[in-house]
Amino acid sequence: MAAENFMHFEETETVQFSNAFKVAGIQQLFAVTNDDDPHYIHHAAIVDSTPDDFEDLSLTAFVGEFFILFSQDERHAVLFSPTGDFKLIAGPREFLLSIYPDLHAQRNKFIDFAHAQLSYPHTIGYELGMQRAIRYMDWLN
Repeated sequence: MAAENFMHFEETETVQFSNAFKVAGIQQLFAVTNDDDPHYIHHAAIVDSTPDDFEDLSLTAFVGEFFILFSQDERHAVLFSPTGDFKLIAGPREFLLSIYPDLHAQRNKFIDFAHAQLSYPHTIGYELGMQRAIRYMDWLN
């Protein structure tokens, strides 16, 4: 599932994602940078699935970095995309529904956002990332 975003969890999302991970029985997650800045290349952390840890992760531990947050079994994940404008949420359908109760509405909301972003010039990498995200979202059709 794709969703509009900046680089990290929005303030209102920390509780929402914490609850979703807890319902899935996940107490701890791994966070690893996916930023191409060489200063961050080996940055990783283990966090609890609490709103406070998610907020700390976004505001201090990984401030200014893109990262992936995933469960030990690698079935649940949140990827903060290097385009900086969206994130990808992966996991079993029940996990996605606990975050976005109406997957089709979320799909449409994201595709509208992506098309609006592509209506004005960006770098090739940004445009390719957005186009790939739109194709990824087509699985909900």
